[in-house]
Amino acid sequence: MFPYKEASCIRENESRVQDGCYEEHAPGKNFVVLITGVYKNFGFEEQPVVCGLMQSNKVNVIYPNTVIDVSTLLSMADDIMARINEDWTLYAAGTSENGETVYINSSYEESEILVKQSSVSGENTDVMNDLCFQVTCPNRETAENLLNILNSLNWKTGIIISEWSNLDFLKENKFLIDTEIRGYFCYAAIQEDSDADDYFDSISFSNKVVIWEAFLKYGFSPLEFEWLTSRIYNGMVCRRMEWEMALWKTVDRLGFSLVVKENLFQLFDNNGKRLYFSVEHKNSAEKALMKILFPLN
Repeated sequence: MFPYKEASCIRENESRVQDGCYEEHAPGKNFVVLITGVYKNFGFEEQPVVCGLMQSNKVNVIYPNTVIDVSTLLSMADDIMARINEDWTLYAAGTSENGETVYINSSYEESEILVKQSSVSGENTDVMNDLCFQVTCPNRETAENLLNILNSLNWKTGIIISEWSNLDFLKENKFLIDTEIRGYFCYAAIQEDSDADDYFDSISFSNKVVIWEAFLKYGFSPLEFEWLTSRIYNGMVCRRMEWEMALWKTVDRLGFSLVVKENLFQLFDNNGKRLYFSVEHKNSAEKALMKILFPLN
């Protein structure tokens, strides 16, 4: 590791920073608030790259092809960076104009926020390229949990669509979870006003494939199909083509055969056995399947 020299040290009065939606001693949630806030407020076009370094318990979030004014970043984020740094070591990093890596650390010192910038040369920089946030978790399990959460994050909505195995981590870090919503996935948010519509609109293509598989392979009709069916019948389906292509992707992935002709529908499993559904299409998964395949009926 290169010996980094301190390039600058700035003290700022903590009182100037407005309280956000972050929490005391909830570094996981605060980290998501930080990285999504920077993504939205700077209007970045490319989705960030998430990279885990499990041997050192580090998780990195990289914003490719970005140019950041350091003072603007700090005016927006020095407080929340300091809050995270109380629990997990956090740095903002980037490439300076001379090509070296610059690290910025923000921490509390009495009633002030102390911001330190360091680099190999010890030279201060006002602009960084390819912004990166690097957080060091206390142990590998925490790093893996955080990595799972970030890989389940919808960057546009700020909604996390996660496996239920991550529930304890989400609760410990004070993410907002509606316990009455028991879908196939666990839905978590960082904003108080998030609801089922936000969750539905955040479901990714890969999530849709998993949901279809739960039905076609195991006969399970999770809550997400109730949301989809309601949207279909109300004419409010967003990204309907994704649901249709996810269905065909699931059929292909399972090795099933789907025959769809006018007034004819047949589904065979990977052993050639025909699968039957009730005539009434009682559950929401069957209703959604029929309306996706026969939208005009």
